[in-house]
Amino acid sequence: MQYLDVDLEIGPGSGREYPVAVLRSPAGEARALMRFPFDELALENYLLKLQNVLVRSGGVRRKALSPQEQAVQEFGQKLFEALLSNDVRSCYDVSRREAARLGMGVRLRLRIQAPELAALPWEYLYDPRQADYLCLSRHTLLVRYLEVPQPIQPLLIEPPLRILAMIASPSELDPLDVEREQERMRRALQDLEAAGLVKLEWLPGQTWRDMQRAMRGGPWHVFHFIGHGGFDPNADEGVIALTNEEGKAHLLRATELGRMLANHEALRLVILNACEGGKGSQRDIFSSSAATLARRGIPAVLAMQEEITDRAAIECTRAFYEALSDGLPVDAAVSEARTAISVGLTNTLEWGTPVLYMRAPDGMLFNLTRPSGRLKPAPTPAPPITPTTREAAPAALVREDDPEATQIGPGLVLPEEQEPQKTLEEWLDLGYTAYDARRYEEALAAYEQAIQLDPGDAERYTEKGAALYALRRYGEALAAYERSLELDPNDHTAHYKKGLILRELGRDKEALAAYEEGIRVYPGLSWLHHARGDVLREMQRFDEALAAYEQAIKLEEGGKPDPDDAALYYNNKGCVLLDLKRPDEALAAYNEAIRLKPDYGVAWRNTGDVLYELERAEEAVDAYKKAIELDPQDGYALQGLGDVLMQLGLFGQALAAYESVITIQPKEGLAYNNKGAALEALGSYAAALQAYEQAIVCNPKDGFGWRNKGNALRHLGRTAEAQEAHRKARELGL
Repeated sequence: MQYLDVDLEIGPGSGREYPVAVLRSPAGEARALMRFPFDELALENYLLKLQNVLVRSGGVRRKALSPQEQAVQEFGQKLFEALLSNDVRSCYDVSRREAARLGMGVRLRLRIQAPELAALPWEYLYDPRQADYLCLSRHTLLVRYLEVPQPIQPLLIEPPLRILAMIASPSELDPLDVEREQERMRRALQDLEAAGLVKLEWLPGQTWRDMQRAMRGGPWHVFHFIGHGGFDPNADEGVIALTNEEGKAHLLRATELGRMLANHEALRLVILNACEGGKGSQRDIFSSSAATLARRGIPAVLAMQEEITDRAAIECTRAFYEALSDGLPVDAAVSEARTAISVGLTNTLEWGTPVLYMRAPDGMLFNLTRPSGRLKPAPTPAPPITPTTREAAPAALVREDDPEATQIGPGLVLPEEQEPQKTLEEWLDLGYTAYDARRYEEALAAYEQAIQLDPGDAERYTEKGAALYALRRYGEALAAYERSLELDPNDHTAHYKKGLILRELGRDKEALAAYEEGIRVYPGLSWLHHARGDVLREMQRFDEALAAYEQAIKLEEGGKPDPDDAALYYNNKGCVLLDLKRPDEALAAYNEAIRLKPDYGVAWRNTGDVLYELERAEEAVDAYKKAIELDPQDGYALQGLGDVLMQLGLFGQALAAYESVITIQPKEGLAYNNKGAALEALGSYAAALQAYEQAIVCNPKDGFGWRNKGNALRHLGRTAEAQEAHRKARELGL
């Protein structure tokens, strides 16, 4: 199943009132004010009842809910009605109806900016209209979505999915039966291992050094930890309990764990099967182990926000990995795991214990290069029954055991009449309309229906690939274009789009081959030569890139030139000429780009860069200001303007330019460094120190930030601290 996103943000509040905003949904945007339904004492009582229910989970089957289970349901309903009220509720409902119309589900992505609310078990949201918890329907996924830069793209892999599992049982904590835990994990995954879909390996040892050693191997796609976890209120951070060399507990902080795991490029998922691995602080939204790992670059982290029983852990593990190996998004796999817990264990609410923190926008962590073999083909729909066929129904349609059939006489039942199926042209029109409106999920669904009706037409897969590319599902898009090229190897557009995707995946050599194959098929297309130039420049093959750009310009000017395209080609020619240390020629190329397209802000900015390099500072200022006039959000032009103003000794104006960069790009460490330099030039050393410290927060490995911090400290007479900052800068290579 595919999903439409509903992005819901809870902002910082005042008292018990919090702003709630739908940032994105099929129904548009909406805002409302949420009044949190519990005071401090009521909230504490509800959470205590939830913990008590979880302790007694999986008992004897009962016909009615216990009072404490009813309290949990009431808690979830109050949260649901407070969170989804007024326009926000309407937006959610319209989105669900639109998703249902398209045969899709809804992914509710919670962005909780209020730290005191981030620690709550939102997984128990209960919709009284559906008489069920949201998380128990595969049509409504709920994830904690972290707003962090540069979401990671799916990893293209060939099965098996490689899982590195680790158990740690420190001697002074409650003992774990290591062999039994390993056997349970093995039993949960044995069918998947036999099918070649997953490969489970156990980390030998229980120390952080053992973990570090193992992470140098692999590649590992999943890290699965079984053991003790908790929350350190003093450090305000989650911890997991490893062992030291003597077998005693070594509490590894979440930031330290993240540091060890984030450098393993293939790792896409961390599972913390620890008793409190998903519990957050009420003071810092990123303090829980799970959220900290996601912030440090792990695309998805599945953790436990309360203790989980062995039976629930087995059901969760088996169903989750099975769904993941079937190619489901990670949030859909968690939904399958929740369902397995709720059905496999009687009278349990443990399905709400797993909490998913995710930074992959669509939940896709892996793109499998071949089908897993577990998916079954969809059944062929029966033809609609016309009045004529009702009168003489075939024997195959006469069934008395079909619960979805209609009784029309003694012993005679027929299936309900189906709605007429859409034609190929109707599905394509729906797809084109949705794509043009940037409703890419809808477009994709329509194109897939078109493929069902016309599977032999390469163009259908090209359309599907375009929608997937727009959704940044690059692995799937690549597969669509490759299928298109299997059907029509001479489709130059598919070669071009395949090259674009391969570049997004960092596979430049393959991208170059795709562009060159497109040129072989159709050598007269300027934009194919331009794309070839771009990838050659990325590979630092500058002379070849220059030749490619010049060929693109020649082809464009030799036909019916498009000024925008020609301006782009000249601009990029200027960039590669600058790479080749030919600034005068680069300036001529940028000037030609501006002549062709006077409002080309990027070309104006690049002109400023080359004029600055040619030490024509006043002209550079004019070029940068023109770029900023055309695009006030161009942080690069503002940065360049600040640099040239510093060179001219106009420190106050330079400071204003750098502060504008920070407003646009608040996590840009270079801007803070430059702001500090301007403040130092103005004699404001204390303010400069603050700027350098912020640069280090943005990038702790920025040697320039540490060096500049040391210089500012020295000006302030804080010699010992200055020496320590300079020592750190030297460690980082300065």
